Amino acid sequence: MVELNENNKIAIIEGDEYLSSPIDLTPKFHLYRPHVAILTGIAWDHINVFPTFDNYVDQFKIFVESIQENGKLFWFEEDVNLQKISNSNSAITSTPYNKVDYFTGDDSKTYVKSGDETYKMSVFGDHNMKNINAARMACLEAGVAEADFWKAIVSFEGAAKRLQLVKENSESSFYIDFAHAPSKLKATVNALKQKYPERELIACIELHTFSSLQKNFIPQYKDSMQNADTSIVYFNHEVLKHKKLPALEESYVQECFGGKTIVMTDTLKLQEYLLKQNMNNKNILMISSGNFNGIDFVSFAEEIITD
Repeated sequence: MVELNENNKIAIIEGDEYLSSPIDLTPKFHLYRPHVAILTGIAWDHINVFPTFDNYVDQFKIFVESIQENGKLFWFEEDVNLQKISNSNSAITSTPYNKVDYFTGDDSKTYVKSGDETYKMSVFGDHNMKNINAARMACLEAGVAEADFWKAIVSFEGAAKRLQLVKENSESSFYIDFAHAPSKLKATVNALKQKYPERELIACIELHTFSSLQKNFIPQYKDSMQNADTSIVYFNHEVLKHKKLPALEESYVQECFGGKTIVMTDTLKLQEYLLKQNMNNKNILMISSGNFNGIDFVSFAEEIITD
């Protein structure tokens, strides 16, 4: 993942606001002091470390102020919190961005037109197209030619477990995703509905992280899966005990997510429910930073989706 030597003129770091280590409580990105930076958004997370939203936003403001003199900041223009802090460093150039223009072809693939050329992407959805545009701007700043960027980005298939296709046939697909924050959950659900508007979507989220299992944080998930045709929330009471967190009532979780959300706490019952579904013209999306208490996604997808 890392190569440091005297020949490398550019260091690229994908980092975040979490603490550097158990003995260094400095948010990681306060240490970078970059020349070029990208901020994709601010969505409250890690409430065990940042107990209030204002305190959380302050960490991003400190990061902006740490960018080197004459440096560049690219930030997502629709994020209201980035709008407030993006100009807090007068010594840098601050430039907003949005998604790159794209269209969906007859083959359901995503295409981007740049100049006279059209490029077929390996990823899809607004969220990916926003990130690709940010990457493009940073690469241009580093001296990469635009045509070279597009020739390279077409082979990018996304990070592992980020909207990762596990199994598909002509009528259905099984995807997994690592998302757990409400904004990322919403973006993932919306991306699949955009790609397959004619298919029903069954979206299942496991509440697994410390933040996602906090009773005062769960209301942040309201309507995050409203575009799924069937939304399921799973959590394990044993995980709550292991993390020494108070018990959660299923009715409270259902109320927080809203709509017709189904709440389950037994992984076998969840699997039974999914296996009973008629998968004609349907997709399944399993979302977690865990594994739903032991589900092997590859073998499970094989059971659900037949060739």
